[in-house]
Amino acid sequence: MDCGYRQIDLNSIRCDSATPLPAARPADRSSVSPANVQSIRSYLSMLECARCAKTYSPHALRGTCDCGAPLLCRYDLDALRRDVGPGDLKGRPATLWRYAELLPVQQPERAVTLGEGFTPLVPLQWGERHGLRDLWFKDEGRNPTGTFKARGAAVGVTRLRELGVRRVGVSS
Repeated sequence: MDCGYRQIDLNSIRCDSATPLPAARPADRSSVSPANVQSIRSYLSMLECARCAKTYSPHALRGTCDCGAPLLCRYDLDALRRDVGPGDLKGRPATLWRYAELLPVQQPERAVTLGEGFTPLVPLQWGERHGLRDLWFKDEGRNPTGTFKARGAAVGVTRLRELGVRRVGVSS
């Protein structure tokens, strides 16, 4: 019986600075490569418990707080605001890795990715007909996997790999 989970051996994923990452987009989209994300750093500063606000180092593998609640990524937004401007995003790949400063990944040049993200916002005509002049939806069906889950999976698997995890179970 298929339980809906697949196990992925992260040792089998080759993704080093000498290997360009696969482009899973139409030809008019850029792929992630070491050359265009190498100098970007994450502004992740800590992990914070969603329930009790206890904080943890972002550099250790930990999924939940001692109280059992999930941990949230917290970023040094003051430093980010000071160091990065909108112009810094121009010319970056049209993927979620364009915003690497706001992702928990420390080495975006080693991302495990198929080119997720940068899906379009589409205006809904239904909204206009029902008095909602500015109603839009995010077309996540254009992700390589056809689902919104592609973003979280790419970031999560990349971060787990950075922290030394070699095997993960993922829902499919």
